Amino acid sequence: GSNLQALTIDSTNMTPTVSPDGRIIAYASVRNKSYDIWLMSPDGSNQRAFTTTTDQNETEPHFLKDGSLAYLVERRENNRPVGQVMKADLATGSVVALTGTDLPIVNFAVAPAGDLIALVAPADPNDRKHPVYRIYFQQIGGTPIPIPAGPTEQMVAPAFLP
Repeated sequence: GSNLQALTIDSTNMTPTVSPDGRIIAYASVRNKSYDIWLMSPDGSNQRAFTTTTDQNETEPHFLKDGSLAYLVERRENNRPVGQVMKADLATGSVVALTGTDLPIVNFAVAPAGDLIALVAPADPNDRKHPVYRIYFQQIGGTPIPIPAGPTEQMVAPAFLP
């Protein structure tokens, strides 16, 4: 296209997603040495922080069909990284956990119906030098189930058909 315009210029920004109604863009932004979820209008105006934590990172925002926002929270517990997928109602600000904290989740996707999550996590959380990533499926409120894979097969980018 032509007349391209940067919507953000003041920090490192990544993984944008557009709400189903097209009114909001959510993205992860690094400010003050922490990843947080930010929101803005499609023209780049009205930029505002949705999360503002300093002891954890919020990344990978995904809008769901109902307009709610799912995102990944990573923090350290007992000197190890743990991840949790959260779901936020932007109108009320209420946030609920969609997953537990037993996997060091690095990425995820949510099925269009909102009832199934594909999680990406290392097969061996203790192997930080040469991690092999696996995809786990989890019903909301259920237990993660790994997809069978070969010992060196990497699985890192889950997606669901619309």
